[in-house]
Amino acid sequence: MSRKTIGRFSFGFQIVLWIGGIFHRMYYRKFSVVNRERIPHNGPVIFAANHQNALMDALAVIFSTRRQVVFLARADIFRKKYMARILYFLKILPVYRIRDGFHAVDQNNEVFPEIIGVLKRNRPAGLFPEGNHLGEKRLRPLKKGAARLALQAEEANDFTLGVTIVPVGLDYSNYYNAGSDLLVVFGNPIPALAYREEYLRNPAQAVSHMTTDLATELRKVMLDIRSEENYSVIHEAVKMYGPVERKRRKLRNNPYNLFLIKKELAENLMVKEKGLETLREELASYHAKLPALGIRDSQITSKIENRKSKIGTFIALFLLPIHLYGIVLNYIPYGLPIFLARNIKDRHFLGSVRFGAGLLLFFTWYLLLFITSIFIFHNIFYAAVFMVSVSLTGLCAFYNYRLMLKLRADWRWIFLKYRNRSEFEGLIKQRERIMKEIFRLLYRV
Repeated sequence: MSRKTIGRFSFGFQIVLWIGGIFHRMYYRKFSVVNRERIPHNGPVIFAANHQNALMDALAVIFSTRRQVVFLARADIFRKKYMARILYFLKILPVYRIRDGFHAVDQNNEVFPEIIGVLKRNRPAGLFPEGNHLGEKRLRPLKKGAARLALQAEEANDFTLGVTIVPVGLDYSNYYNAGSDLLVVFGNPIPALAYREEYLRNPAQAVSHMTTDLATELRKVMLDIRSEENYSVIHEAVKMYGPVERKRRKLRNNPYNLFLIKKELAENLMVKEKGLETLREELASYHAKLPALGIRDSQITSKIENRKSKIGTFIALFLLPIHLYGIVLNYIPYGLPIFLARNIKDRHFLGSVRFGAGLLLFFTWYLLLFITSIFIFHNIFYAAVFMVSVSLTGLCAFYNYRLMLKLRADWRWIFLKYRNRSEFEGLIKQRERIMKEIFRLLYRV
């Protein structure tokens, strides 16, 4: 695919989407999409998402919308010709910023007509109005590109296109590792036509107005902890107290319900920032002790019993033969991406590099295994059964490994109970104090 045909349907890109979609779904433990029905069925759409996790954010939009979205990305990653060709194939166009050079911004005069042409063909576009990524659950000041693009597209077509900006909120349980949770929430559509009169009178004012409205709608579909001074305190507090509040309200245990609870708790705590000093001190003390002991907060909150840990250990050992089979046959495509990403300076590219390298390696590795198995079994059915066993045992090995890590922490917590009773009980009491302090801040004057 060339840059000139980037707005057209690509069968090659669709194949990549089919294969990538399977891998993307397996990459996350839970991949939840909420309010997909808010995406307009008629007219071109611009998806505007919060930007926290590098290229994984674009994949989240693509696989949740199930469309061939043409994205705008920072121009510096297009500098190498081979990389530019790959990005054009993936339907990504460059957008230039002041930091790329004062005169480089003028090249946007070529890019914008291209993306307007995409919208004119009724193809979706996507961008990240914050401009760059940051691994924090807050909305940073928006650039005006999304609003400017929508209104310029309408102006170029006499306001007959029907362009709509759809806010997209992305929420990750972990930015770096596979097996985490990803929640995608679509917000209320913002039609460019609503700003027509204002744009004809004062284009700059209309663009600013639409950008402000976009920020308002984005905040509704994401966790937005706006406090810089108390960000870590509030983030940790809602992470710890969210599950408790969900149970208290008797809501179903799913990512969206937990997200709504955390969002409400964060808003309430931000109002009471001046009273967070005690909570800050308790959290700092509490989280300083856990790494040294090799345990996690989940061990303390779950009230682990010897019997449950014994059962879990038995299950892990029972699955060990399957675990070893899965590891042997999946180690190269699983381990090599982690090795390749070891020197990444920007940690928020870890997930992107691991996912991209993993997708390529798993596809290549499985293809080689399949061809080899045909020669070994001389039967395509047996070869297919073998490949199913490889993929299923690979998943089993991954989650059994996570289970073993949890069990190791469980047993450390149990041994602490007998080795150092005072420290064991001290951690429980300290966590109880933290939860009581959060409750006091939330519900008492």
